Amino acid sequence: MSRSGEQEAIQALQSSLDVPVDTAQSVLESFNWNVQEAVEFLTGESSQESRKKKPLPGFGFFHSIFSFIFSGFYKFWMFLSRVPLLPTFLPILGARKRYLSPADAANKLLQNLEEQYGTNHIDFFTEGGYMEALARTKRSFGVALLFFTSTKSDDMEDFSKKVLMDEEVKGFLSRRNILCWVGDVCEDEAFQGSRQFNCTKFPSAVLIMYSPQLSELVVAAHLHGPMDSTLLQNTLTNALARHLPSLERFRTERESRESTRELRRQQDDAYQASLARDRERQKQAKEERERKQKEQEEKERMLKLSLQYRSWLAVSIPSEPQPNTQAARLSIRLPDGTRVIRRFEKDCLVKSIYEFVDSLLFAKEEPEVYEQAMSSSAVLAPPENYQHKFHFSLYSSLPREILEMESTICDLPSVFPSGTVVVELED
Repeated sequence: MSRSGEQEAIQALQSSLDVPVDTAQSVLESFNWNVQEAVEFLTGESSQESRKKKPLPGFGFFHSIFSFIFSGFYKFWMFLSRVPLLPTFLPILGARKRYLSPADAANKLLQNLEEQYGTNHIDFFTEGGYMEALARTKRSFGVALLFFTSTKSDDMEDFSKKVLMDEEVKGFLSRRNILCWVGDVCEDEAFQGSRQFNCTKFPSAVLIMYSPQLSELVVAAHLHGPMDSTLLQNTLTNALARHLPSLERFRTERESRESTRELRRQQDDAYQASLARDRERQKQAKEERERKQKEQEEKERMLKLSLQYRSWLAVSIPSEPQPNTQAARLSIRLPDGTRVIRRFEKDCLVKSIYEFVDSLLFAKEEPEVYEQAMSSSAVLAPPENYQHKFHFSLYSSLPREILEMESTICDLPSVFPSGTVVVELED
């Protein structure tokens, strides 16, 4: 058929049934561009019965005249559509229907059903077309029931009331966890599905089940043409009785394997988590040992530097001033209760008192190191880059005040010209 003939056939089918262009083209291609057979398919009429009907007397003559007039009008309309800028105004002459996605088409059909018959209907899958419904059924190793209807069919109202809105059918399908989808063959995707499952009359119901033997979906039952809830339930019951036991055994065995695999995975996860905790504990223990070792090494290093500094300090303490000089005469009470009387130059810093007390404590705390330093003939030197910290504080007796190392002795009435100094060890 020529291109213009195809366009005329599409226009004729649209004029008769008001279907989208893409659906009209798909249907006509399936019927070799025979408009009459396409109309009969979409309306659910039998083509054989139609061919038996004889035309009314004189109808052929008037039909020829009508076809001639319609063909001329359509060619004129096609000419106008090719005129520049005129497509902007073509909606006035007849707008092309917008293509609907499978999900939109399913929701549109469901909305129309609810507007006409209410919302108490079968629970339908509306997230996509029949292909998505089948994909979900295969993934879940389940059962699906596909309804192919035609809104142009005279049986649509009866089918909707007796099947789609039936409480028993709804409960039957829900109890068996059957995924249900309904489509209008006036939409392209549903039409393609009806051709795939050889649906020749509408409404049609196709029961799809997963086959464990084939690892694919198979058709378990189908109904074509007018049906009621009893016929549908009986057909589905017989089909399920034949096919469902093997599917349920497959599901049970698969669930058992999945449970075993999940248990093994959980055990492996628990084992790996235990290993991870052990590794973490070992890591923390190692880090703790390394930290303590570093602390010990640092402590030993600082002790060594402290002993070196205190050794140098012990031999570097200046001699006590002569009695006839102006000096501070102090009574130093040590932590063990002993007292030491000592004079200090009045212009010296209090730090000199700290150094003297440190040498006294050094002799008590480290006697061997102290004796070795005092008897050594070598010149001792303080360690480089070392800041010594005294491990005690000095307080005046009356009033009790801490003696700051940077203060000058003669500026402190509590120790000059005389006073008592108390030594307190720090924690």
